[in-house]
Amino acid sequence: EPTAMSLRHFTAQWGTARPVHALVPEQPGGRFDRSVTIEQHAREALSAIRSRQPAGPLALAGHSIGGLVAYEIARQAIDSGQHVEWLGVLDTEAPSMAPLLQQQATLRWRLRRLRQQPARERWGRFVEVALRVFRQGPSAFWSANEFDYPGATAVACGYQQPGHDVPVHLFVREASVSFMKADRLGWDEFHHGELTAYRLQTEQRALLDVPGVQRLAQLMLESLNNIRD
Repeated sequence: EPTAMSLRHFTAQWGTARPVHALVPEQPGGRFDRSVTIEQHAREALSAIRSRQPAGPLALAGHSIGGLVAYEIARQAIDSGQHVEWLGVLDTEAPSMAPLLQQQATLRWRLRRLRQQPARERWGRFVEVALRVFRQGPSAFWSANEFDYPGATAVACGYQQPGHDVPVHLFVREASVSFMKADRLGWDEFHHGELTAYRLQTEQRALLDVPGVQRLAQLMLESLNNIRD
């Protein structure tokens, strides 16, 4: 599980003074239940957080679809009179970009994304994908052990809540900014409160991959320390 593996880079830098807990939604069979909304995921996550930390301010962060869950947890916490000390959104598109996300979930978008990869990796993936689709049809584009991108996209695009004003710390890869053609992935238009953006120069496919995750952990710790000083 990549999330659990990435967690060790945070605990290694943050130590016991900044304990980190990972909350991973259940995905039976490795696929998202599309009937479970972001709001429901957030409600369950907030309950799990409070079972571990019954009182005190909250520091929240989420990557990809987890960024939306963290954003909604912050709303629910504030609405119930709780204090959110810090909110991080990691390489997540704003809800206002849902139409583009739906386009990206198509086979045509995935093939275009492949063309942006280095030539050797690109042609290897083209051959792998072509063989898989030829044998099993277009639904086989996502292999069984890959992240359920279509399911995550469907759940994310169903999120209809408006922006709130809890300060957000946004961490994005240059590659995401370039591909989406949006410096802050739409959050500057969607979010109502203060927004601080951090751009990470990394060639990794995901923000939580090594070595990019090590720089991310450092930036997040510095941001948390600035809030608490």
